[in-house]
Amino acid sequence: MNKGLHWRRLQMMALTKTIGTSLFLGSGRAVTQDKLIRAFPGYTLICFSAAGDVLAVVEIAALVPLSGGIVTYA
Repeated sequence: MNKGLHWRRLQMMALTKTIGTSLFLGSGRAVTQDKLIRAFPGYTLICFSAAGDVLAVVEIAALVPLSGGIVTYA
């Protein structure tokens, strides 16, 4: 079994980390420049999305219990 990372996966990891960092810094700038009213709906949307993801994983874990972490369900 080959356990190394392929070049394409490394590129995708770098791309997603770059996008995530720019979104994090951009949202921080919006909050510091008194644009909290515009940033609040985005934070609310992300919070509900994350809560939905967590609830989905909990439902799967309750339905099909497996030993291991979340990666086991993938």
